[in-house]
Amino acid sequence: MRPGEHAIVLGAGFSGLCAARVLAARGLRVTLVERDLLTLEPGPRAGTPQARHAHGLLARGCEVLERLFPELVPSLARAGVHRVDWGRDFAVYDRGWLPREEVGVSSLACSRDRLEHAMRESLLERGEVRLEAGTRARGLLFDANGAVAGVDSQRGPLPAHWVLDAMGRSSPLLRWLAPRGVAEPLTTRVVSGRAYATRHYRGLAKDWSALLGVTSPPDVTRGVIVYPTESDWDYVTLVGTATDAPPRDPGGFEAFAGSLPPLWEALERADPFSPVWCHRDTETRYRHVEVHEAWPERLLVVGDALCALNPVHAQGMSVATLCAEALDDVLTAGSEGVTRRYHRAAYGALADALTLAVAEDLRWCTPPQSAHPTVPRRLAKRVRSHLDAIDQRDVAARSAYLRLWHLLDPLPAHLRARPVSSVHEAQYSAAAMSRDDVK
Repeated sequence: MRPGEHAIVLGAGFSGLCAARVLAARGLRVTLVERDLLTLEPGPRAGTPQARHAHGLLARGCEVLERLFPELVPSLARAGVHRVDWGRDFAVYDRGWLPREEVGVSSLACSRDRLEHAMRESLLERGEVRLEAGTRARGLLFDANGAVAGVDSQRGPLPAHWVLDAMGRSSPLLRWLAPRGVAEPLTTRVVSGRAYATRHYRGLAKDWSALLGVTSPPDVTRGVIVYPTESDWDYVTLVGTATDAPPRDPGGFEAFAGSLPPLWEALERADPFSPVWCHRDTETRYRHVEVHEAWPERLLVVGDALCALNPVHAQGMSVATLCAEALDDVLTAGSEGVTRRYHRAAYGALADALTLAVAEDLRWCTPPQSAHPTVPRRLAKRVRSHLDAIDQRDVAARSAYLRLWHLLDPLPAHLRARPVSSVHEAQYSAAAMSRDDVK
């Protein structure tokens, strides 16, 4: 990957914008190919349905984003975006209220629409980045050696030296590769059955910036997150399970909220001004491209297309920033072998986020699932035991807990998932882990 080469980034959402920023900073010519038509002002679009729900950028994600877009925070501040400290500004109910004291772990309180709009404006000011909005990609182009050579789009072929898949959780990439005999990557997958629904409110009666009602199986299955935006309204996201999901109708939504006393006190006189949006696809999934033996050269996968974690954990945007940081580190180390080196580096950067997500998700699985190949149930239980032993009523301990969840500090060595060096080893490990899981 060298200056002057052309890279196509499929998807102009958060992960695509982060990756494009890295490539442009390295002197590549970048084309963002986006299916949706984009408006001049921040607003919803079909390709980002999650933007309707509460969005939190973890503290580590904030740090990386600010390095990628140093001009972004002043721009967002002018639009009303502010920081929230996850100890001082969050009211947390976990079988009782946790103390509200500053813990030094903070992130931006901002709608995703506003954040992406500011990033896109900043990026497109660079002459080396071009946006093809309203353009649907239909497949990939390949050279005689089987390396990716561009994108087939509704507007015709788009040649490129590199293609990055930033098309998110529902990316069609594997369908495009199947006719060429490229097998699906080995995948870590957990289906927890979590479900959530969101409505937007003005005028909440509150003395906090954000509210978190913690869930814990088997008895505390209903939870909530209220998260502020840059405007005069808040996201209210109710969390449940497949068998006790927040309802789609406004009356049912309010009845569900009424079962959560800390929330209902704030909502009782508030003004809802949106429909209720529901989401049920909360699968955690990691595609292990790093061990694929026949992955096409010059094809990179970033963000949710690579690592789609349960959205309940609020890790998605931070995953995208870590993918971009991994790509930047790989390019700093050299321009050869980028495809394999990037996917290995991405797994290394994301392993802790994946482990934390799987450890939490497995608690909700009925019947129990094995999460091969990298996070066996036994490891997940150790991670949960470690986290549960932290007394969050102690401010120093809570800060340590949050630093783990926000990916600021690594998991202890004995709790870290190990990399898989080959598909053969992964398959062997998966079988061994399945045997372990029944012990």
